[in-house]
Amino acid sequence: MSTPGTPPGPPPGRSDVGGYHGDEEAFAAYTAAVRPLAERLHSTADQHGGADFGEHAFSKIGSEVGLAGALRAAGLRQHRGVRELANSLDGTAQAVRNTWTNIVGTEQDAGQALRRAAGEV
Repeated sequence: MSTPGTPPGPPPGRSDVGGYHGDEEAFAAYTAAVRPLAERLHSTADQHGGADFGEHAFSKIGSEVGLAGALRAAGLRQHRGVRELANSLDGTAQAVRNTWTNIVGTEQDAGQALRRAAGEV
């Protein structure tokens, strides 16, 4: 609702706070794309939990020089990295959802404050 002589606010699903423009569909599309990727990464990490092979998988000499242990450690680091990436993507999707919610709340609060200041409440 706009007062006479003032421009109308942005259309529903769009935001224009302080010169920053937001589009609800863009926020939702990003979240919808990132969430399945995070879930696939979690699933991959769960199914392929790191290198698991015997101590002598690369011969006795491989064991003596630490090849099996080094490859096992590298596999575990990669596994941890995939899991951390999945967690990060989950957090990013949640942050994007929260950002849109905050934008809408900020616009509503600012609109109410402006109407109060103009004596319209």
